[in-house]
Amino acid sequence: MKPMPSLDPKTPSIPERSPIEFWDNVVSKTESSRTLLEATMELTYGCNLRCVHCYNPTHRAKKEEMPTEKIISIFKELRTEGCLSLTLTGGEMFTRRDFLDILTRAKEEGFAVTLKTNGTFLTEEIADCLQSLLPLEVDLSLYGATRKIYERVTSVPGSFSKCISGIERLIKKKIPVTLIIPAMTVNVEEVERMQAMAKGWGIRAVTSTVIHPKSDGSLEPLVYRLDPDKAAQLLQDPLPLVYHKPLEKGEEGPRRWKGRMNCRAAQNSCAITPYGEMNFCVSFPFPKYNLMKGTVHEGWRTLLDWFDAYAKKEPSDGKSLHPLYRGCPRDGWGEADNFDAPVPYYEALALAEERLRRPAP
Repeated sequence: MKPMPSLDPKTPSIPERSPIEFWDNVVSKTESSRTLLEATMELTYGCNLRCVHCYNPTHRAKKEEMPTEKIISIFKELRTEGCLSLTLTGGEMFTRRDFLDILTRAKEEGFAVTLKTNGTFLTEEIADCLQSLLPLEVDLSLYGATRKIYERVTSVPGSFSKCISGIERLIKKKIPVTLIIPAMTVNVEEVERMQAMAKGWGIRAVTSTVIHPKSDGSLEPLVYRLDPDKAAQLLQDPLPLVYHKPLEKGEEGPRRWKGRMNCRAAQNSCAITPYGEMNFCVSFPFPKYNLMKGTVHEGWRTLLDWFDAYAKKEPSDGKSLHPLYRGCPRDGWGEADNFDAPVPYYEALALAEERLRRPAP
């Protein structure tokens, strides 16, 4: 057998790229065409936990939720549209008895699949199935470092030990796991311990301070938001600058988000509810296109047309936003019935982050 040819020393080496950098590059090349690259599908609103901060107002699966066959047909339509990345979530998706069948079909369609779960259903048998199907990543929520605090959030006795066992099973089987740590008033004192737990397990952890109103309009979850100064101390990553572009040369002050949206919604991504309603994201359930009566292609074009008409309108408040502002139109809609309304909490958070980032005199 001939030896593999060596690279010419004069040939420039190919720089290494992280998966995030690679994906951002793919997305940037399709911005003008607004190809549908990412989809999040909520498979059910059923959930075995009753988390105090959750935006789901029911936690119950309903008969109207899509059957397996319809979900699989939507997978095929998404692939035809050009979708590459698929996130499956809930509620708690493992409350669906057909979930592993659904995941199998998603992998057969060629999607890069991310799963979002609370981890309490991850038995040895399910972990073995996930190992064979190998999702791109499992995003697993951890609400506390101790049983007392974790179950104060979830309101379900015994859920802490099930979650920890689930995490350890995934790690043992070398399934990629990212720990999602929702920081709020009831668990903030254990955030550092949860981050240390992730480090001890050798897995990535992402701390989030985002808490939305319930999707039925209730503001009840907002009482669990952290004080802006405390939240700013926990948000150490620079993700906001990915969404809120730094000011261009010659600009004199802060500006609104690009296209009136600060993420990939209405550019390359969509979400689909358990009832087949297609919209921009799981926390932005508006407008709704009914996939039970139409197609993914028609739905995507309908959403883009709606958004373009909205984006052309003059902002109702005329106010520009701080570049570190983490809120989005969904927050204005949920808290002030106005897509353009800046939310005072996120304005205060942006100023708190700016104070922390400002070089000491």
